Amino acid sequence: MKKRHDIPISELKEFLLNGKSINWIAKHYNVDWSTIKNRIYENPELLEEGK
Repeated sequence: MKKRHDIPISELKEFLLNGKSINWIAKHYNVDWSTIKNRIYENPELLEEGK
């Protein structure tokens, strides 16, 4: 089983709304960019603006 990294969804959404890149977010959490992409895929509401 893969290790699951603890990335708070609310904080991830804030970074995305502030225009941070997926690569920047991945470096911030010290994970691979694919981990961030998977979180976005698992939580499509992260990409909804203004909510």
